[in-house]
Formats: sequence, structure tokens, C-alpha cells
Amino acid sequence: MATSEPRNLNLSSLSATPQQTFKQVQQHQEVKTKLIPELMLKLYNLYGDDIYL
Repeated sequence: MATSEPRNLNLSSLSATPQQTFKQVQQHQEVKTKLIPELMLKLYNLYGDDIYL
């Protein structure tokens, strides 16, 4: 039988340090400012003006 220790449910992510949180925010900002416009541009190049209909 397994040990009676509680499983590590990655509680460290719940108590992230400000640096970790800031990094996550930075990554989110990069997604919003870089990846999404690139994706929209690719979709526009594929579908043209029909993408907005």
C-alpha cells in the first residue's frame, strides 16, 4: 500500500511568489500583444475580409 503522506497537489502554484506571478503576467501580455495579432494576420491572409463576417 502507498505511504500515508498526502500527495503533492502542486500547492506551490497557489502560493506563487510575486516574481513568478509577474512572469506569468508577462507571458500573458506577450500572448495578447504578439501571438494573437500574428494569428489574426494569418487568418486574415487566409480568409481575407470574410473573417469579420
